[in-house]
Amino acid sequence: MNKRFLLIFTLVFFPAGYMLQNNLIFAQEEEEFELYLIDNYLRSNEPSKLVISWMTNVEAKSKVNIPSLGTFTASDTLTDKIFLVIDVSKLLDTPGDYDFSILSELEEGTEIQSEKFIFTVPNQEIQPLDTKRSEFSYYFYTCCVGGSLWLVPSLGLSMNDKTSKFTISKEIPLLSFGSSSAFKNYPYSYVFAGYTHTLKGDVQNIFRYGYRQMFEMKKIINYLSIGFSGFTNFKGANGISPEVSFSFLRILSTFDLYFLYRFDKELKNGNYSSHQIQLGLFTSSFSLNINF
Repeated sequence: MNKRFLLIFTLVFFPAGYMLQNNLIFAQEEEEFELYLIDNYLRSNEPSKLVISWMTNVEAKSKVNIPSLGTFTASDTLTDKIFLVIDVSKLLDTPGDYDFSILSELEEGTEIQSEKFIFTVPNQEIQPLDTKRSEFSYYFYTCCVGGSLWLVPSLGLSMNDKTSKFTISKEIPLLSFGSSSAFKNYPYSYVFAGYTHTLKGDVQNIFRYGYRQMFEMKKIINYLSIGFSGFTNFKGANGISPEVSFSFLRILSTFDLYFLYRFDKELKNGNYSSHQIQLGLFTSSFSLNINF
């Protein structure tokens, strides 16, 4: 009786256990591909430009297929964050809904086509004169506010072994190296020029030219930057200045309130050195931006 029961148990449960084990192994080896569409819109100021951005849970090469226009390469390298701008000017004369799909190629060559998404080409109506005037007023007001904030100098302290003096500084980003990705808010780095006036200081007027490397830290602060610059007063005080700064508040989606620490050290004579702290506003919007 025991042998017969053991035989039946083996015949019934062993195949099921074997199939379950194989299914578990297969599930572990194959990671399910997921795609998350983030943005899908026509720019209000450039209605001929379609903006699409998305993320994937694994890195892949990507293309976008619009049956009415064709297939566009989004990324020919493996990545999990994609941003693409497509010229849809050929569709502006025929407003309506248009579908598109995203083609993803995984590292091992597997191709996956997403579900169909839809973007809308609206009717291009001629705006009334009053609306155009109000838009002009809005942009003029925005430029005035932004320009005023850009001109605001940075305030700080210059400290050495003897005294502490107030400083007024203005630094201008000249050349920024960044990314056109929708997921980055700051450039990777930038070159800047600056001027610092120390009230009643031993060295009152300093001109500097330097470089800053920026690191986005969205979960902690907006960014952390590490920089290095050279300075001179054109009267014999020449030196170098390592520095570190971080942003903790964003203003008007363009400006950042930052706190900076810098150490000025004269190289030749060594007569001048100073610890500086500074509070100011940063933006790279007015610099020459090189995106890659």
